Amino acid sequence: MNTVAETPTQEGVAMRSGIRLGMTTEDAASAGMTMQVTELDRVEGCVIAAVSGPMDYFTSPVFGAAAREVLLDPQGQRLVLEMSGVDFFDSAGLNELLRLSRHAAGAGGCLVLAAVPPHVRQILSLTGTNAVLPTYAQVVDARRTPQ
Repeated sequence: MNTVAETPTQEGVAMRSGIRLGMTTEDAASAGMTMQVTELDRVEGCVIAAVSGPMDYFTSPVFGAAAREVLLDPQGQRLVLEMSGVDFFDSAGLNELLRLSRHAAGAGGCLVLAAVPPHVRQILSLTGTNAVLPTYAQVVDARRTPQ
Protein backbone atom coordinates (compact mmCIF):
# COMPACT_ATOMS: atom_id res chain seq x y z
CA MET A 1 0.00 0.00 0.00
CA ASN A 2 1.18 3.45 -0.88
CA THR A 3 0.05 6.45 1.15
CA VAL A 4 -0.50 9.26 -1.31
CA ALA A 5 -1.24 12.03 1.19
CA GLU A 6 -1.55 12.57 4.87
CA THR A 7 -2.20 15.82 6.64
CA PRO A 8 -3.08 16.81 10.18
CA THR A 9 -6.20 18.85 10.65
CA GLN A 10 -5.75 22.59 11.17
CA GLU A 11 -6.74 24.72 14.14
CA GLY A 12 -9.97 24.00 15.99
CA VAL A 13 -13.40 23.41 14.65
CA ALA A 14 -15.68 23.27 17.66
CA MET A 15 -18.31 21.08 15.97
CA ARG A 16 -16.08 18.03 15.57
CA SER A 17 -15.74 15.75 18.57
CA GLY A 18 -12.29 15.95 20.11
CA ILE A 19 -11.39 19.30 18.54
CA ARG A 20 -11.23 22.32 20.76
CA LEU A 21 -10.83 25.96 19.81
CA GLY A 22 -7.23 27.04 19.75
CA MET A 23 -5.98 23.51 19.08
CA THR A 24 -2.81 23.60 16.97
CA THR A 25 -2.03 21.43 13.97
CA GLU A 26 0.51 19.55 16.10
CA ASP A 27 -2.09 18.93 18.85
CA ALA A 28 -4.52 17.54 16.29
CA ALA A 29 -1.88 15.31 14.70
CA SER A 30 -0.78 13.94 18.07
CA ALA A 31 -4.44 13.22 18.87
CA GLY A 32 -4.63 11.13 15.68
CA MET A 33 -6.82 13.57 13.74
CA THR A 34 -5.30 13.10 10.31
CA MET A 35 -6.64 12.41 6.85
CA GLN A 36 -5.09 9.84 4.53
CA VAL A 37 -5.49 8.78 0.92
CA THR A 38 -3.87 5.40 0.32
CA GLU A 39 -3.68 3.79 -3.08
CA LEU A 40 -4.64 0.14 -2.64
CA ASP A 41 -4.57 -1.28 -6.16
CA ARG A 42 -4.54 -0.61 -9.91
CA VAL A 43 -6.36 -3.22 -11.90
CA GLU A 44 -8.23 -3.33 -15.22
CA GLY A 45 -8.37 0.45 -15.77
CA CYS A 46 -9.38 1.06 -12.20
CA VAL A 47 -7.52 2.79 -9.37
CA ILE A 48 -8.70 1.86 -5.88
CA ALA A 49 -7.82 4.16 -3.01
CA ALA A 50 -8.87 4.19 0.64
CA VAL A 51 -9.77 7.47 2.33
CA SER A 52 -9.64 7.77 6.11
CA GLY A 53 -9.98 10.51 8.67
CA PRO A 54 -11.94 13.75 8.48
CA MET A 55 -12.92 15.30 5.15
CA ASP A 56 -13.40 18.90 6.18
CA TYR A 57 -12.38 22.44 5.40
CA PHE A 58 -8.79 21.78 6.48
CA THR A 59 -8.13 18.38 4.94
CA SER A 60 -10.22 18.46 1.74
CA PRO A 61 -7.72 20.46 -0.37
CA VAL A 62 -4.97 17.94 0.43
CA PHE A 63 -7.37 15.09 -0.31
CA GLY A 64 -8.31 16.63 -3.67
CA ALA A 65 -4.71 17.21 -4.73
CA ALA A 66 -3.73 13.65 -3.81
CA ALA A 67 -6.71 12.10 -5.56
CA ARG A 68 -6.13 14.16 -8.73
CA GLU A 69 -2.52 12.94 -8.73
CA VAL A 70 -3.81 9.38 -8.79
CA LEU A 71 -6.01 10.23 -11.78
CA LEU A 72 -3.24 11.83 -13.82
CA ASP A 73 -1.57 8.60 -14.84
CA PRO A 74 -2.94 7.06 -16.95
CA GLN A 75 -5.93 8.94 -18.32
CA GLY A 76 -9.37 7.37 -18.52
CA GLN A 77 -9.18 5.61 -15.18
CA ARG A 78 -12.09 4.74 -12.95
CA LEU A 79 -11.24 5.99 -9.46
CA VAL A 80 -12.88 3.99 -6.69
CA LEU A 81 -12.70 5.64 -3.27
CA GLU A 82 -13.20 3.25 -0.38
CA MET A 83 -14.72 5.63 2.19
CA SER A 84 -15.32 3.43 5.26
CA GLY A 85 -12.58 5.22 7.21
CA VAL A 86 -14.06 8.71 6.81
CA ASP A 87 -15.03 9.69 10.35
CA PHE A 88 -16.15 13.28 9.67
CA PHE A 89 -17.60 14.80 6.50
CA ASP A 90 -18.83 18.33 5.81
CA SER A 91 -19.65 20.58 2.85
CA ALA A 92 -15.97 21.09 2.06
CA GLY A 93 -15.54 17.33 1.69
CA LEU A 94 -18.63 17.19 -0.51
CA ASN A 95 -17.35 20.02 -2.71
CA GLU A 96 -14.00 18.30 -3.11
CA LEU A 97 -15.68 15.05 -4.17
CA LEU A 98 -17.72 16.97 -6.78
CA ARG A 99 -14.57 18.75 -8.02
CA LEU A 100 -12.79 15.41 -8.28
CA SER A 101 -15.74 13.90 -10.17
CA ARG A 102 -15.62 16.73 -12.73
CA HIS A 103 -11.84 16.36 -13.04
CA ALA A 104 -12.15 12.60 -13.61
CA ALA A 105 -14.87 13.08 -16.24
CA GLY A 106 -12.75 15.69 -18.01
CA ALA A 107 -9.90 13.19 -18.18
CA GLY A 108 -12.15 10.49 -19.64
CA GLY A 109 -12.58 8.64 -16.36
CA CYS A 110 -15.07 8.56 -13.54
CA LEU A 111 -15.26 8.68 -9.76
CA VAL A 112 -17.27 6.14 -7.77
CA LEU A 113 -17.56 5.69 -4.01
CA ALA A 114 -17.59 2.43 -2.09
CA ALA A 115 -18.27 1.45 1.51
CA VAL A 116 -19.69 4.90 2.24
CA PRO A 117 -20.44 5.43 5.96
CA PRO A 118 -24.03 6.34 6.95
CA HIS A 119 -23.17 9.93 7.92
CA VAL A 120 -21.65 10.54 4.47
CA ARG A 121 -24.52 8.78 2.66
CA GLN A 122 -26.95 11.01 4.53
CA ILE A 123 -25.23 14.18 3.30
CA LEU A 124 -25.08 12.82 -0.26
CA SER A 125 -28.79 12.03 -0.10
CA LEU A 126 -29.88 15.32 1.50
CA THR A 127 -27.99 17.36 -1.09
CA GLY A 128 -29.03 15.23 -4.07
CA THR A 129 -25.42 14.53 -4.99
CA ASN A 130 -26.00 10.78 -4.68
CA ALA A 131 -27.42 11.13 -8.22
CA VAL A 132 -24.05 12.48 -9.42
CA LEU A 133 -21.67 10.40 -7.29
CA PRO A 134 -22.40 6.68 -7.72
CA THR A 135 -22.07 4.71 -4.47
CA TYR A 136 -21.63 0.97 -3.93
CA ALA A 137 -21.73 -1.20 -0.85
CA GLN A 138 -18.34 -2.79 -1.59
CA VAL A 139 -15.24 -2.03 -3.63
CA VAL A 140 -15.71 -5.19 -5.69
CA ASP A 141 -19.11 -3.91 -6.88
CA ALA A 142 -17.70 -0.47 -7.73
CA ARG A 143 -14.89 -2.04 -9.75
CA ARG A 144 -17.18 -4.22 -11.86
CA THR A 145 -19.85 -1.68 -12.77
CA PRO A 146 -19.30 -0.12 -16.23
CA GLN A 147 -18.84 3.66 -16.51
